[in-house]
Amino acid sequence: MKTGHLTSRVISGILLLALATLALAETAAPENYLDGPLTLIVPRGQGGGSHKLAMKMAAELEEITGVEVLIENIPADDGEEAIREFMKRPRDGRTLLQHVDDVPSAYAKGEIKFDPTKDLVPVAVVQITFSQLYIRNIETRFSDWTEFLQYAREHPGELTVSLVGHEGAMEALLLEMLIQEAGIEVAHEAYNKPSERYMSLVKGKVDALIEQPGDVRVFLDNRMIKPILTLLPEPHPVFPDAAGLNSVKEDFPTLYRARMYFAHGDLPKEKLAYLEWALKKAYDSHDFQAFNEKGFMNLIDSYRDIEGGKRFVGDMINTFKRINGK
Repeated sequence: MKTGHLTSRVISGILLLALATLALAETAAPENYLDGPLTLIVPRGQGGGSHKLAMKMAAELEEITGVEVLIENIPADDGEEAIREFMKRPRDGRTLLQHVDDVPSAYAKGEIKFDPTKDLVPVAVVQITFSQLYIRNIETRFSDWTEFLQYAREHPGELTVSLVGHEGAMEALLLEMLIQEAGIEVAHEAYNKPSERYMSLVKGKVDALIEQPGDVRVFLDNRMIKPILTLLPEPHPVFPDAAGLNSVKEDFPTLYRARMYFAHGDLPKEKLAYLEWALKKAYDSHDFQAFNEKGFMNLIDSYRDIEGGKRFVGDMINTFKRINGK
């Protein structure tokens, strides 16, 4: 009896030691090769969601890597200039490209030649969200998606939807598909400045808005606008009163708004491993999680590592190609 008890304790100790060793191995940092500043190239100007993300990530990465993290905004050519500039930078792992789902979209349409799963490597996907169709809370002509559809069919061409300005944007594709599948005629008004886009609905200049919930959270929290359609197959639990895309068409393509960090695809494995580790550690930090939650960026499981990021980006490329008939 005593021997058996001793054996159990020894076995338990061995198991605990093994688990502790495994946990240590999983959290151990790869070798830090950074001996100078790390630069984050951002394809948008200052003040918007992309810049705010870069600032938060830079603060976390400085603590983790021990080096200064610089932010370089290159908003020209709807974000494509940032990609071209990034590909010109030295392949030393000291520059990362922060970008959005415009990268797989542009590649699928042949607008950029760099493959975002090979020439660029998605080292970390840190934000994934969805779009919604919003109306004003005080709207009296329609109160939900069904009534919106009915009104649009009875008044063809009368309703106007506000969305982001540049051609080929995800929101424009979503609206185009909605119009086609729902059999309605709706105009659109493009605004590149986020504040103008949001206020166009709040002030009644347009009848609806396609945007992501995090970007308009202040208006949602103050009950100035409300979603009537969530551009996911099913309604989201946080917005149960907004219909899902299955109410339009069962196999309606799902397009996500995503922000991710790319490295040069030909970096040595050890450098990619360090960048992947540092970004994951920054993502897991309490402050970054609070940042994502505040911006409604926690409604979908966002994080993807390198392999997961390649699959995610690859799936988006295939979806955009299917939409564009390629």
